[in-house]
Formats: sequence, structure tokens, C-alpha cells
Amino acid sequence: ETLVQALRGAETAADAEARRAVSLRMAIEGVLCSVAHDADEYIDEAQRGARSLLDAQSAEFEVLLTRTQCDLRAEAARQVAEAEERVLRAHEAQLSSAIEEARVSMRKRFEFEKENAVEEALASFAIDKAVALQAVAEQHQGALNAAAADKANALREMSRKHNAELDAMRARHEAAMEYEHDRHAKDKAAALDAAAHAARLAWKRGYEDMIDHYGMNS
Repeated sequence: ETLVQALRGAETAADAEARRAVSLRMAIEGVLCSVAHDADEYIDEAQRGARSLLDAQSAEFEVLLTRTQCDLRAEAARQVAEAEERVLRAHEAQLSSAIEEARVSMRKRFEFEKENAVEEALASFAIDKAVALQAVAEQHQGALNAAAADKANALREMSRKHNAELDAMRARHEAAMEYEHDRHAKDKAAALDAAAHAARLAWKRGYEDMIDHYGMNS
């Protein structure tokens, strides 16, 4: 009868240890699930932060490019206006000088001639003036066309340079994002390995405790 009671006590203790082992295993699985969930949330948050940073810096570069283009257009317009002013002043001075010289020459040449000769000379001068004005207008238009071409070339070159800089910056940020993703994946794997190792140690300690317990009872 004493042996039967001892066997029953051993069975009861074994059942209790088995339930304890099951509870311990469930707790370990819960810890592993929690660690994996926390690691996923950490990686997602890091990726969102990296994307937000890349979007913000891309927007800043777009604003900088637009501002630079506006500044270039304003500077080109200012230079064109100054060139127009210089050309007009130079041609006006040349035209005024030519007109004055023609008038002096006309007065000397036709000072003692008849009125009809003076009128004929004035008519000829008016024709010469119209021809001179046409030549000045053609030269001025040529200068404007050259300035416009220089402005367009400068804008295209500046746009090309800024686009290249923006592409390089985007490539660097994409590489940084990929590096961060790989690093977080490695951190997650390391955390899971550590949790699994801790679970194995806990299970081993539980198993050793159970062996010790049964050994002591026997």
C-alpha cells in the first residue's frame, strides 16, 4: 500500500511537472512572438522615417532647382536689358553724330544754292536716315537674338547640372535606405536568435529541474 501511494504521488508530481513544462513552452512561444512583432514594428518605423527623410530632401532640392532657374532667368533678363540699353545708346550716339555731320555738310554744300536744291537734299537726307535706322534696327535685333541664345544655353546647362546633382543625391539616399533595411534585418535575426537561445536555455533548465526532482523523489 505504501508503494502504491508512492507511485501515485510520483504520477501526480509527474503530471504537475508536465503541465509546468507545457506552460513554460507556451510562455517561451509568447516571448518569441512578441520579440518578432516588436522587431517588425521597429523595421517598419525606420523605413517610414527613411522614406520621409528622402521625400523631404528631394522636395528641398526641387525647390532649390526652381529657385536657381528663376534666378538665372532674372539674371539673363537683366543682362539682356543692359545689352539692349548699351546697343541703343551706342547706335543713338552714332546716328546723332552722323546726322549732325550730314547737316553741317549740307549747310556748307547748299548754303548758297536755291530753295529747290535744299529741299531735294533734305529729301535725300530723309532717305539716308531711314536706311540708317533700318540698319540700326537689324543690328539691334541680331544682338537680341544672340543674347536670347546665350540665355537659353545657360539655362539648359544649369538645369542639366542640377538634375545630375539631384539624381546623385537620390541614388545616395536609396543606397542608405537599402543599407538601413539590411542592418535592421540583421538586428531582427540576431534578436530572434537570442530569444531562441534563451528559450532553449529555459527549456533545458526546466528539463534539468524536472530530472533533479524525479531523481530526488526516487
